[in-house]
Amino acid sequence: MSTPATEMPATSPSADSGVVDAFSALSPEEQERQREEWKQDLARIEEDIVLMRETLSAKIKEAQELKHKLGITMWSEFTDDVNQGLKNVRESQAYHKVTDTISEIQHAVTEAPLYQAVAGKLEQAQHTPAYQRTEAALKTTTEKASGLLAGLGAKLTEARDSPTVKSLEERVGTMVTTVKSKVTSSRSNSTQSFDEALKEAEAAKRQAESAAPPPTVAEEKTPQ
Repeated sequence: MSTPATEMPATSPSADSGVVDAFSALSPEEQERQREEWKQDLARIEEDIVLMRETLSAKIKEAQELKHKLGITMWSEFTDDVNQGLKNVRESQAYHKVTDTISEIQHAVTEAPLYQAVAGKLEQAQHTPAYQRTEAALKTTTEKASGLLAGLGAKLTEARDSPTVKSLEERVGTMVTTVKSKVTSSRSNSTQSFDEALKEAEAAKRQAESAAPPPTVAEEKTPQ
């Protein structure tokens, strides 16, 4: 009793008509044997794919470790890629063609009678007294502005290092620290707002200043 021929699935062989015809011409036993061979080939290929993925993952990890040891970052790699891309563009035939065209246009413009006439007029204007006076005035103004900015920078540095500013910075720093501690504690112990903590810190500061004893002044002794 022969085994009834099973209909070949549409996805078993390739869609190529020649393969389909060859597979259909096989006996049921040969078709089953062919399917087993294809399954074994598919399993072997999938194992190779898994092995290649594991190998690739290990190589990528090893490359990243080496880059880290060499100090190569993602930004440096991006910069190198950009520089290489620009180099390729500069070495391309299209870039050279565009550069040559621009050079020809520049040469044509500079050799034009109108350009030479304008350049000659400008050169003559540079030697006129009015142009020289304007250039001298601009130079003097630039020097004065540079000196003014340098003096202003020195004054700001002196003011920043003065005892008054340092005392103000210390008082502001103390107030900020107090406010931060009040606000931080209020998050867990109360619903005190930032404004309330600031007012409380200012009140404590005024109380401390009012309670401080006035500075003593040494009495002058009158000569007898």
